[in-house]
Amino acid sequence: MKQLSSIFILSALLILAGCNMPAEDPEQSVAATDAFEPENHPDDGVRTLRLYMEADDLDYLYERDPNSDVPIAAHAKINEEETVLQLEGVRFRGNSTRNREKKPLSIEFAEPQDFLHGSDRLNLNAMYTDPSMIREQLSFDMFSRLDIPAPRAEYYRLYINDNYEGFYTSVERIDEEFLVAHGLDPEGTLVRDQMRTHKGEIGTTVDSTFAFNLDYHAEDKAAVLEQVYDYRGEPNWLKLGQFQEWVYSTPAGTGFESGLFEYVDEKNFMDFLAVHFIIGDIDTFGNDYWMYLDHQDPDAKWQFIPWDKDLVMGSDSRGQVGGIANDYFSYENPIIPTWQNLLVHKTLASDALRNSLEARILELMDGHLSNDWIDGRIAEHQHIVDGEMAASLSADAFTLHGQNFFGNTAAYDERKETVPEFFDLRYQFLPRHFETPEAAAEYSAEAGQITENEGVYLTNADGFVMAYLEPESVTGDPVMRLTIEQNNDVEGINRSYILETQDGSVEGRLTLYYRNNTGWLSRGNWIMNGSDFEALHDLQVQKDGTAIETTVNPYTNKAVFDDTLEGTARYTIEFTQ
Repeated sequence: MKQLSSIFILSALLILAGCNMPAEDPEQSVAATDAFEPENHPDDGVRTLRLYMEADDLDYLYERDPNSDVPIAAHAKINEEETVLQLEGVRFRGNSTRNREKKPLSIEFAEPQDFLHGSDRLNLNAMYTDPSMIREQLSFDMFSRLDIPAPRAEYYRLYINDNYEGFYTSVERIDEEFLVAHGLDPEGTLVRDQMRTHKGEIGTTVDSTFAFNLDYHAEDKAAVLEQVYDYRGEPNWLKLGQFQEWVYSTPAGTGFESGLFEYVDEKNFMDFLAVHFIIGDIDTFGNDYWMYLDHQDPDAKWQFIPWDKDLVMGSDSRGQVGGIANDYFSYENPIIPTWQNLLVHKTLASDALRNSLEARILELMDGHLSNDWIDGRIAEHQHIVDGEMAASLSADAFTLHGQNFFGNTAAYDERKETVPEFFDLRYQFLPRHFETPEAAAEYSAEAGQITENEGVYLTNADGFVMAYLEPESVTGDPVMRLTIEQNNDVEGINRSYILETQDGSVEGRLTLYYRNNTGWLSRGNWIMNGSDFEALHDLQVQKDGTAIETTVNPYTNKAVFDDTLEGTARYTIEFTQ
């Protein structure tokens, strides 16, 4: 009996000891953490985030409903440091991007982190639908350039259980820490319209709260606003409701013009709109922006904060051809409101406001957001991405994600050119669009005063860039006229380009542009089966029936060749086979 008692006591002590044993070291909870060997990445200062998860948890994260927002246990390290960073958890983030092969991640740390500017949240955007991998970075650069509060963006390399899983952009969370960083009161009203998501819950079909008759439909206005807005802290729903009701009830025109800037910060709002139209963002006016008001300051006005910049700079959703993961290219996005946002609609429908906005866009294109400045920012970002794309990866890389972006990654050098090409062409389009908002029927353009080494755009009346000439040698004082005519006999681009050069000649490089687009922004398509982008490499320029050595970039809709231009020449762009 005594012996049994001793055994019982010993067993109890062992059980108690087990209950009080320290938790398993998270660094030892996943095999191979001591064998971390990064890929051959360039020494460019880009942070490496190393996530560690139990195998079952990792499988569950990737196999469960991708729309789940329940965080999964994990821990992390930064770069090659051995300090273990405790996490509250990891989950997928975003809307449609959650369903893509390369997952965007929301990571919550147990404590605020210095490398996150004092925040405890890390949003990693996958950039899967952006083969240039610079669109978000460049967009937020442009807003920040104009002193619009915009999230900071930074590149990250992601490893999960020591396997490389891709190149990411972190986008700063819009929260109280963000407000403090921008000198704003963190206790102010910070809201994001999510009517698109919640409209069914309140029995409406509109996509923007500004199109909702709050006074008619809502007895408890604050409750409805709280239901359809994301928010931080404790918003002043009364002031938000007053602003929303004024926008809804005030007709476009002089009354709207005289009252708008009683509510919104004029410079912030007009520059916010200007940048969105410059970058061709057709998605933002639904739910991709935040609004802020320091409601404790009686003189404060609403400011606008940009968010989610993937559908910009020629990128757009195109239905059955990949959704937002497609290679069609456009730059002729019109200056129009979208998503039934009456704030934007009435601004554009009020002549004085629209004229002021168009003038501001032209001023920015010639100044703070000039081609030279944009080219500099593109070069800086592309240098980093180029290095990443050239890195040697191990056989274990992309165990979960496949590749960094959709489609043909071997065509990165061509596909990245969509961004600089977008700005070159859009800056030609916008001034013409302001003068001729309706599409012109005629494809013709003239150019004179041609000088060596100074590029010349041949752009039609409504802003379609038909050709670009880089003169290397000029004789006389040439004047050029380009006309494009439909030609259904051509196996390729079903157009003829007739170029007349008088009073001289030019030797140089000529780029001919064609239309290859689909969807609601398309202004025509000049080629059959234009979705087979690799096949378009077989296009070749013919001059009066004679083939010319040609370089085609199917991702920017252009054919480039060298020629001597004099007299009249007829060019076609045809398949070689």
